Amino acid sequence: MKKQTIALIGSGKSGVILKTDISEDTFQQYKKLCKLLNEFQEFDGKLSIVSSSARELEAMIAERTAVRSEPLKPHKYEEDLRHLNNASRKFLSDLRMYLDHAETRIIRTYGKESPQYLEFKKITSLEYDTHFEYRFCSQLRNAMHSNNPFESMPESQQMIEGKLCCQTKIVFDPHSLLAKNNEWKSAIRKELEAMDEFPAAGVFDIVMESLRRINSVIFISERDVLYNYAVEIKGMVQEALDRGLAPSMGLMSLNTKMYEEQTITMEQTPLKTLERLGVIKASFRG
Repeated sequence: MKKQTIALIGSGKSGVILKTDISEDTFQQYKKLCKLLNEFQEFDGKLSIVSSSARELEAMIAERTAVRSEPLKPHKYEEDLRHLNNASRKFLSDLRMYLDHAETRIIRTYGKESPQYLEFKKITSLEYDTHFEYRFCSQLRNAMHSNNPFESMPESQQMIEGKLCCQTKIVFDPHSLLAKNNEWKSAIRKELEAMDEFPAAGVFDIVMESLRRINSVIFISERDVLYNYAVEIKGMVQEALDRGLAPSMGLMSLNTKMYEEQTITMEQTPLKTLERLGVIKASFRG
């Protein structure tokens, strides 16, 4: 049977600073708690992926719709339209990834009857019912499949201060979107049927506002449970930290080398989540 230890390992050539024997039960509990917190930490990071896609898409739309002195050349038009559709599909895919991952993780961790899952369903339903942009993009991802959200980017010309200026319109055309696919839910189908085309600019920023509210509710619903997990983890390594780690070194100095015996190192410890929960101070990380 392998020996269980907690190890603090220095960077570079400093090697093991301290190793402390622990029981099998402690070892398994530590692994279990870290797994749960690491899963939350991984999920929490997915919001930044969606946010990055939204920023890229909104910036692209702003650049493409700026007033220009010349019309787009055909090859440039086709290239811009392709990039716009690719960026749109990526955002919609990232949005679906975030929501699917959130629901799956919460059910797996807490169950469908848990307060955490009920809060998740409540906030996602509220955002869906309250904000057209979130409702529209949630359905757009399911309805589009391999189709493009944008079929064209109409250009207009006008005289501004005696100069001929060109501008590209980037809009959603509800009737074209409905014609491409009949998988839209009946409520939003009726909503789109009554609408004219509307600008794409700002839609994705508003969706991100909804996602941030959803993410905040998820964290608040889990905070007490996660905090208790984090406190228990800290307690398991606190003695080692107190005895074997110089304050000037900080947790940032620890690397993740594993030994033949079953050894816990900082590799398995979700430090960012422990910081966010206030269990350790950010200054520990250098």
